[in-house]
Amino acid sequence: MKGPFNITQNNLEIIYSSDKNFQNLWNNFLKDYNIFSYKYELSVIKYYELISNKCENKSFLIKNHEAVLAICPLIIETVNENKQASIYNGKDFIPISLFNKHLTLKQKNNIEKILFGEIKNSLETSNAKKAFFQADCISLNLENIYDTYLDKELALDMSTYHHIMDLTLNEEDIWKEIRHSSKTIINKGLEIFDFKVFDINNFDDYIGEKHRKLHHEISGKITRPIESFKQMASWVKEGQAILIEQSFKKEIAQLIYVVMGGKSAAGASVVENLKIDTPVPMTHSLNFFIYKEMKKRGIKYYDVGLTSFRSTMFNSLTRKEEDINYFKRGFGTRNYPLRLWAWFKDKKEEIDFLKNKLNKYENEKN
Repeated sequence: MKGPFNITQNNLEIIYSSDKNFQNLWNNFLKDYNIFSYKYELSVIKYYELISNKCENKSFLIKNHEAVLAICPLIIETVNENKQASIYNGKDFIPISLFNKHLTLKQKNNIEKILFGEIKNSLETSNAKKAFFQADCISLNLENIYDTYLDKELALDMSTYHHIMDLTLNEEDIWKEIRHSSKTIINKGLEIFDFKVFDINNFDDYIGEKHRKLHHEISGKITRPIESFKQMASWVKEGQAILIEQSFKKEIAQLIYVVMGGKSAAGASVVENLKIDTPVPMTHSLNFFIYKEMKKRGIKYYDVGLTSFRSTMFNSLTRKEEDINYFKRGFGTRNYPLRLWAWFKDKKEEIDFLKNKLNKYENEKN
C-alpha cells in the first residue's frame, strides 16, 4: 500500500524472523522497494547465519495494519568470545535497515527511533556491546546515504568506497565505462575463453561441487561450513543467482556465483583453476561477460566491490588487495560511498576498539 499511512503507537507491531508470517511480509516489502542489494534477500541472510560463529538471527520488521514500514537484518555472533552484531566472524558488516519509501519524513524519523531501540534491546539481551553496519548506494541511493539513523545514533563512521556499473546504459556507453588499457585484454579474452551460464533451468549439484572443491583447493583448507556452499547453490536453484563457468581449451578456468537482488547484482564467490596458464588475464573478459549477461536479465546496477585507494586503520589492505582495488576501479568511472559504521554501548568499548585497530595498523607490514 502506498501512503500516507495512519501510524500510531498502538497499531505498530514488531515481527521477528521466527514468526510464521515473517518471510512473506519481508519478501513483499522488498518487492515494493524495487532496487536493493542482494544482501537483503532472506536466503542470503541464511547464508550469513551459516558462516557466522555461534550466531543468532535477530532480524525483524516493523509493520502496522496497512503495510510493512521497515525491515532490519540483524545477526549477533561470537567473536573472540565476545558477542557483537556483525557477519562472518567480524569480517563483514550487516546491511542497514530499509524503510518504506512512502513514509513521511516525520513518520520515518519516528520509526527509526523505534527500530534502533529494538536493535539496542536485542544487543543488550544478547550481551553484545558493539555492532557493525553498512549501507550501499544501490539500496539507499546518493540522496539517502548520509544522515541515516546510525549517524543520528552517533555510530562511528568508518566509510570507504565501491564502484557500481550502470547497466541501464547501452553497450557502447558501458564500454566507455571501462579503463582503456583493459579493453584489448577483454577483446582477446572474449576470443579465447568460452563462457557457460548455469541458472535455474540447467544448474546441477555437480557444477556446484566443482566450485566448492576449487574453493578449498585455492584456500588450502576448508574456510567455511560445507552447508554454506550448498546454500549458495540453492540461490541458483531458486532463481536468485547464476553460476558462470569460464573455460580455456575445454578446461575450467574460473567459476563465479553472481547473486541478484532487486534489479542489482554482485559477484559473491569466484574461484580459479590454479593449474592452467592462459595467454591473457581471465577476469577482465569474465567481468564484461557478466555485465552483458546481467543486462540481458534486466539488472540495472552491478556492484563491482571495494575500490578504496589505500589502507586505513579501519580497512587494512595488503599490497595484493590494493592491486585488486585498482583493477576494480577500471570498471565504472567513479567511486561511490560505501558507508560503514561501528556502534558501541559505551565510550570504553569504542576506545578499546580504536586502540586495537591502531595497534594493528601501526604493526602492519607495507
